[in-house]
Amino acid sequence: ASSLPDWLKRVSLFGDVRLRYEGFYNQPETNGADVVARNPERLRARIGLKVNYSDELSATVRLATGNPNDPISTNETFSNIFTPEHINLDWAYLTLTPGTTFGIRPGLFSVSGGKMPLPIFRTDEMVFDDDLAPTGASEVVQLLGSPVGILDQVRIHAFQWTFEEVSNGDDGWVFGGQVNPVVDTGPVEIEA
Repeated sequence: ASSLPDWLKRVSLFGDVRLRYEGFYNQPETNGADVVARNPERLRARIGLKVNYSDELSATVRLATGNPNDPISTNETFSNIFTPEHINLDWAYLTLTPGTTFGIRPGLFSVSGGKMPLPIFRTDEMVFDDDLAPTGASEVVQLLGSPVGILDQVRIHAFQWTFEEVSNGDDGWVFGGQVNPVVDTGPVEIEA
């Protein structure tokens, strides 16, 4: 019996495709003129590849449809007859999770760098949209090696993202962090 090569076992593909119709009706007037109802058809297609070089180092790349000038949507509106749609580099990042090689508890610390999905805890899209892919670095420290009572985990997140490189001035940066406790009370898990 033949088996997959060892390097191929460390590679995983992921992705999704979604077709959607959106109807916009009863729109208000704009500058005194009625706004006509819109009926756009939309596509979202994403495909990614993750390579686990080891238990401690991985690389992820994802391509996605969408307007390259819209940082919070991977949707493509079918607006021009028979023209190709946009495909963009949505993610490209490395993640280092040092463990036994470095003599520390596996899972204690991880650092990611590049263009990545949002690494922080959030309850909804009020502050950061789910499709936003910041560029920079982020770190996560998981303080507990195992649950302590009802406390399942305490994570400390830190991030340093750039949002605009300026050739003759200061670059734009976002620095932040959060403490993220997780409590497990049987059938209910509470995350803050």
